[in-house]
Amino acid sequence: MPLSLPEGHLGDEGGARFAGGLGEIVETAGNAARERDIEAGIAVVEEHRIDVDEGDLAAARAVAHALDLGAARFERWWLDEARARLDALGGPFQATLCLNVYPYLFLGSGRSERHLADHDALFELLRELTGERLLFSARLSLADCPRNVRERAARLGLEAAYDEAAIRAAAERRFELTEAGRLGRIPLWVLDAR
Repeated sequence: MPLSLPEGHLGDEGGARFAGGLGEIVETAGNAARERDIEAGIAVVEEHRIDVDEGDLAAARAVAHALDLGAARFERWWLDEARARLDALGGPFQATLCLNVYPYLFLGSGRSERHLADHDALFELLRELTGERLLFSARLSLADCPRNVRERAARLGLEAAYDEAAIRAAAERRFELTEAGRLGRIPLWVLDAR
């Protein structure tokens, strides 16, 4: 099934080429994943994705549709809104993914000004959502973040607060931390709930 992303979400012609290539990758990956899961007897009971951007959610819905992931749910919430609905969602969740979003949770972004510039409070929210394991990948140094993130940190006066040692300490107060290499150039941690 061809992947159909929301109009204008990826922008220009380059975005359209990206979407076409992504569609082929998604279809191939989806077929392989279904075959593997059938062979292994694995079934995803339900998957939830939260995001603050409706365009990103629409793209995720399109991918889920292409992969025939009927159990996937997508909500436009922030972390505390998901926590408030945990019982209704059947949480805490066995596994939680926090991939390349931590700087935006801490500092906000062009898509959402909302932020929580408190590592302990953020990891407390992530711990409340996570029953067993959190897969966490983020740029841990402000110097490694994109320019717009560094500029936002400067405008908010939070340059010194976005610090790898502080992020690690907050994570380790709530999780057993295992460094698991990198996703591209970005560190990957496996965090098991305490």
